[in-house]
Amino acid sequence: MASIEQISTLFGELSFADKLSFMADAANMLKKEGKSAAKASGKKGTAKDGKEPKKASAGVLAWQAFHKKCKTEHAERYEDIKLEKEKLAISKAIREEDEDAYKLFVENFKESHSIAASAEASETEKTPTPVAAPPKKEVKVAAAPKKEVKVAAAPAAAKKEVAVKPVVSELQAKKDAAKAKAAAAKAKKEAEAKSKKEPEEEETMLKKIIDGEEYFWCKDTNGLWKVEEDDAFGPWVGKFQKDNAEEPIRFTDSPADD
Repeated sequence: MASIEQISTLFGELSFADKLSFMADAANMLKKEGKSAAKASGKKGTAKDGKEPKKASAGVLAWQAFHKKCKTEHAERYEDIKLEKEKLAISKAIREEDEDAYKLFVENFKESHSIAASAEASETEKTPTPVAAPPKKEVKVAAAPKKEVKVAAAPAAAKKEVAVKPVVSELQAKKDAAKAKAAAAKAKKEAEAKSKKEPEEEETMLKKIIDGEEYFWCKDTNGLWKVEEDDAFGPWVGKFQKDNAEEPIRFTDSPADD
C-alpha cells in the first residue's frame, strides 16, 4: 500500500502533458499484459464478469493520436529507433517544441471524439445491442483533426490580406480617377481655348478607331482620349503612333500630371 501511495503522490506532481505520457505508457503495458493473460486463459481480453473493459479517456486517446501523427509527419526522427519508450520520448520532445500547437491538437481531438461518441450513442439507441461487442475504433478517430492543426494559424494572415487590399485598391482607383478627370478637364479647356482663338481653322479633335476601340484624337499632338457613352470626353490614354503598326498606341501618363 505504501508503494501505491508513493506512486499516487508522484503522479499528482506531474504536469498535465507528463500525466498523459505516463498514462500512454501505462496503457501500453496493461495492453501487453492483458493480451498475455487472455492468451493464457483462452479469453479475448474481456473482464471475468463478462463486462467490456473500461474505455481510455479522451486525454489518453489524444496523446496516442498525437504520437501517431508525429511518427507519420516526422518519420526521419524515428529512424533506427526500435524501443517504443524511446519513440514516446521523441514525441514528447516534439510536443515541448510547440506546446500551443499540442494544446490545440488536444482540444480539436476531444471535440471530434465527443462528436463521434455522441453519434455512436445515438446510433446505439436506434438499433438493438448485439451480443458480441463491436470492435472499438476510438484510436482511428484521431485522423480527423490533422488538417485543423496545420491550418490553425492561416485565418489571421488571410483576414489581414483581405483587410488591406481593398483599401489600397480604393485609394489607387480614386487617384487614377482624379488624374483622368484632371487630364480631361485640361484637354477640354485647351480645346475650347483653341477653338475660340482660331475659329477659322479646321477642327483638330477627331475620332480614330484603333484595334476596334474608338478614341478622341488630336492630330496636332497625337493625343488620345477614350470615348465614353453619348460621345462624352473620357480619360487620357496615350500617344498615337501612326508609323508603328505593332504598337499603334504608346501609353503614357496624362499631360495633367506634368
